Formats: sequence, structure tokens, C-alpha cells
Amino acid sequence: MSSFIDRVEIDVEAGAGGSGCVSFRREHRVPMGGPDGGDGGRGGDVYLRGDNNLATLLDYTYRTRFEADRGEHGMGSDKTGRSGKDIVLPVPPGTVVRDLATRELLGEVIEDGQTLLIAHGGRGGRGNSFFVTATHQAPRDWQVGEAGEARRIGVRVVQHRAVLRNPFQISVRQFEQRMPGRLVDSA
Repeated sequence: MSSFIDRVEIDVEAGAGGSGCVSFRREHRVPMGGPDGGDGGRGGDVYLRGDNNLATLLDYTYRTRFEADRGEHGMGSDKTGRSGKDIVLPVPPGTVVRDLATRELLGEVIEDGQTLLIAHGGRGGRGNSFFVTATHQAPRDWQVGEAGEARRIGVRVVQHRAVLRNPFQISVRQFEQRMPGRLVDSA
């Protein structure tokens, strides 16, 4: 028998962005290829999504830390790094989410399939091809990717679903669908 858990505290961390790359084009018969360092990828976000198949937050009592993937670093040939994968945490509908550090209400998930962004992923850094100007044609500058948001959040189920009728009781229409012709009118 599982217990009904309606309040948990979890740590979420969005992915950091990847750093930009310093690279110069090197090719046969191209003596002055120029900079071609790509940008870093974006870090993954953390979302909550309503799921009608859940009734409690029991899964979040066993694992309380969730991290999204970080973005990959930029590469040569102006290749942008791959963005990190987002993570989606399923919660029952009727869930309210608060940031525990600031006591700010982040939002609520009311219905099935509704998503709520909890933590933004970091932006990827720029590679050296971004810093090229007419007077600075071979820059060795690059940017570090930004860190993703990290939060300790309180998740609470407010709207509980309850069984309002006997599970063995079926309606007349359901009976007629299961046993056609068995219901006789006595009028």
C-alpha cells in the first residue's frame, strides 16, 4: 500500500551553456583562412507537466535532485555546440510550485498536459568568429557559457481527486453496453 504524499521539496538545476570556441581555418592553399570558432549550445530547461495518471508526489520522495543536460562547447568550422536536453517532471494536476528561497509562487499546473517552466538553461558563449570586425580580423576572444538556474522548490498538490461513487456500481448505460438486451422495461 502506498502512502499519500502531497508535499515535497526538490532541487532542480538547469543545464549550463557551452563555451564558445577559438579556432582558425586551416586548409591547403588558403594561407589566411580567418577565424571560424562556433558558439556554445544552450543548456537544457526544467519543466513540470501535468499527468492525469498520477495522484501523489510519491516518486519525488526517493529522488530529490534533478539536473538538465549542459550545452556542448562550440567547435571549429563555425559549428555551434548541441543544446542540452530539457527534462520534464510529471506531477498530478492541481499542483502548486513555490521557490523556497524567495517564497515566490512560480506557478501552478491545473490540467493534464499543461507545462510550467521552472528553471531556465544557460545561454551558450560566443566563438571567435562573432568578434570579427573590419579592424580586428583575427580575434582570439571567446565567451564562457552562462550557468543555468538552480532552485530549491516546494511542490504541493492542492486539488485532490477522490472517488465519489462505489467502484462496483455501474450506470444503466454501462450495463446495457456490456450486456445488450438484458435490461427490460417494466412499463
